[in-house]
Amino acid sequence: MTDRISIHQLSIICIIGAYEVERAHEQEILLDVELEVDLEAAARGDDLSQTVDYAAIARLLRSWARESKFLLIETMAVRACALLLERWSLIDGVAVAVRKPSAIAGADCAAVRAERRRQG
Repeated sequence: MTDRISIHQLSIICIIGAYEVERAHEQEILLDVELEVDLEAAARGDDLSQTVDYAAIARLLRSWARESKFLLIETMAVRACALLLERWSLIDGVAVAVRKPSAIAGADCAAVRAERRRQG
């Protein structure tokens, strides 16, 4: 059985983009995060310490993205996966989708999705 914790459309205001015009002003990006976590111990004891606190993940991703000022949404997605696997040993796998609504005129957004699993 694979259990999952998800965060949908986490809004982050940050500097991101490869072009000078993109780097002049903060813009909104949206993150979707899906975590593979065994929820059995947390459910059995109704205990937050036995799971991954999604509010803490949202806080971390917001501050990290604001500080990082990435050029590419691809970089953000891949490095966010690595960051979450590094910080939370309970996470077995992670997928991060980054959507950039202002990237392409006439399109809803540009988006990438990265998936990583814990090694070993």
